[in-house]
Amino acid sequence: RRYRAEEIQEVFLKSASSLRYDKDRKQFCTVVEQKHPIYRLTSHRLARYNFTSRRKHHVTAWLHSFVELLRTGKVPGEKVNKSAAMLRLRNSLMNLRIVRKFSNGSYERHPKAPITGTTLAERRGQLKLIVEKTQIFDRPDNKKEEKLFRYIVVDGTP
Repeated sequence: RRYRAEEIQEVFLKSASSLRYDKDRKQFCTVVEQKHPIYRLTSHRLARYNFTSRRKHHVTAWLHSFVELLRTGKVPGEKVNKSAAMLRLRNSLMNLRIVRKFSNGSYERHPKAPITGTTLAERRGQLKLIVEKTQIFDRPDNKKEEKLFRYIVVDGTP
């Protein structure tokens, strides 16, 4: 008794279906024809909408694949290679724009680097953040090389 509604629906569908001769396939096909004019009109409109939406989906998928072939430069021709370079450049510029937009929105949350030499205490000589050290290295030809290294001393991490 659980599936009684489905059985009744199948019986009514079988009674509503009819045979039609398909000229393209050259054979008979079962077709569900609506008897009421309003239901017949809605089923025709739905079938037309399904056909057009499938066609649009097919065309957009084809165009996406063609643009991807252009972008990779797999379509033959000298002008195509130039347009492929332009498409890749466009992609790069769009990605750069997205990265810049994100970094402009989030740069305030990043830790700031220490800035030296500009504070009043450093100018007066009360505070020294840049430390210079010279280090001596032995070279393979028995010569000594002296290099100057600069370090920034920071009290603590932010």
